[in-house]
Amino acid sequence: MSEQKHLYVGLPQAESSAYETTIRAKKRRYYGEKIPWKPVLTGLFLSVVGSVFLPLGIVTIFSDYDKGVSYLALGSITAIPGYYAFGIFLLAFFGRPGYRYIHIPGQYQ
Repeated sequence: MSEQKHLYVGLPQAESSAYETTIRAKKRRYYGEKIPWKPVLTGLFLSVVGSVFLPLGIVTIFSDYDKGVSYLALGSITAIPGYYAFGIFLLAFFGRPGYRYIHIPGQYQ
């Protein structure tokens, strides 16, 4: 008797529902990681300060050019890292694949 090897091809799996995806995301969100509050709050603070100074610089640039450029520089210096850190936190919090709290800059330096 000769043994023949058969190639087994599995049946296609049904696509997961939105409910199952949400449940998996919630499990991924809270699985064993503590939220690093210090870098998260620092990112939120920098985002708020940048969001205040950027429009202030745009409005001020028409009346006093030097002061307006200074406000724009200060706003962009604070807003860019703040938005980045807070964005990474939100993506990790909502369980987006590939993002974890360890990716937030400044927590392990």
